[in-house]
Amino acid sequence: MIYQIDVEEFSDKEKLFLFLFQELKITFKKLTNYIILPDAKNSITEKDIEKNTIRITSNFKDFFCFNNEKENLIVVVGNIEYNGNYTKRDKRSDLFKFHKDAFLKLELNTGKKLKIIKLSKNKFELITI
Repeated sequence: MIYQIDVEEFSDKEKLFLFLFQELKITFKKLTNYIILPDAKNSITEKDIEKNTIRITSNFKDFFCFNNEKENLIVVVGNIEYNGNYTKRDKRSDLFKFHKDAFLKLELNTGKKLKIIKLSKNKFELITI
């Protein structure tokens, strides 16, 4: 990726560094094919499990890269495919909802983490870790 930077806009070296660092973080996230949820500041709650929903916090929203407000997905758990959907929400966590049977098979609880692997644009494998 090539950037053209207006030097006048970034006369302060610290601002330039922060800009480039942020761009590198975004590029890295787009190249990574998996994430692990939740991060250290969050948790999967009983309410999430009851609703068959994983909340996607702002630091992971770039991983999904959907244009539509709501997107239908395929979720793979083990070798079984389930339907799911992703809902974008402004100023709140996005929602990743999938079939109850997938949640049961994952055996998710409040102390576990979930690895989400991007298999294609709308297909994700889920593994409890």
